[in-house]
Amino acid sequence: MDTPTVTKSQLLKPYPQYTDASTLTFPIGNSTYHAFQLRVEKRFSKGLQFLVAYTNQKSIDDSSVGHGGLTWLGGDTILQNPNNRRLERSLSMYDIRRF
Repeated sequence: MDTPTVTKSQLLKPYPQYTDASTLTFPIGNSTYHAFQLRVEKRFSKGLQFLVAYTNQKSIDDSSVGHGGLTWLGGDTILQNPNNRRLERSLSMYDIRRF
């Protein structure tokens, strides 16, 4: 019968159930999303009604993750200035303009 073995040094650790640790990466992007929704509904007698809906939005970020991985301003894969990410701030790849 095979039984798992645990080393004495592992049992003496503060949290012996955790055998491995990984580092977390800090957030590399910043985004802002604004939206406006308007709905107007008017009901008349005999079941007649009118409904008008309008939505407008804007998505701004300094990095977007697309199909090819992380991209910066204009779809570039490198930063203009790694010390100043504010230079990358623009409309997001996900921003959909109204017609």
